[in-house]
Amino acid sequence: MWQQLDTKAITALEKAKAEGKQIVMLSQTLASPSSYALIEQLKEKNCEDIFVYCNSLSSVVDFDRLAIEHNIKIVTPMQMYRNLGLEYKYLAVMAANSHGLTGVENNLYVSNPRLRVLGLSMLELVKAIEEGNKPEQIVEDFNFKTLFNYFELTNVEAVVLGCTHFPYIKKELEKIIQKNKKTKNTKDTKK
Repeated sequence: MWQQLDTKAITALEKAKAEGKQIVMLSQTLASPSSYALIEQLKEKNCEDIFVYCNSLSSVVDFDRLAIEHNIKIVTPMQMYRNLGLEYKYLAVMAANSHGLTGVENNLYVSNPRLRVLGLSMLELVKAIEEGNKPEQIVEDFNFKTLFNYFELTNVEAVVLGCTHFPYIKKELEKIIQKNKKTKNTKDTKK
């Protein structure tokens, strides 16, 4: 029921580091008017690739266009969603905000215009994670058990964690999914 992008991102970063490439972490700076200058500065420092690990930022900045204009490889989570749409008919997307949700949905539809998407914008979840609340407490506070039961009742095939913060609670969410599967299997065997 999961599509995990964070593992791919971490693997790519580890590979780049092992190859001796310099890793520079950037935040909202690429969304500013000075993004052109920043990209050119990075290129002057022999930067060959830029990795943007933020769905919200990737949704509001046209990194595909910037990559072409600056002749540099820019990788964002949005590019991965374009392929994900082919694998499913009905997905739930949990995003931090409406910008991120719109970006994820639009990129899913690139590969599958018939895809059904149930979208949720959850900025309060991001805040709880950034405050350092424990994953199990967050899952309880946000009543994810009820939400995931709803996903199952409406035949959602997979849940996309459309925010780079959300893997923080992934293990707790997987526990809910496993409990739901066990309950469903128990009901099936009683028939």
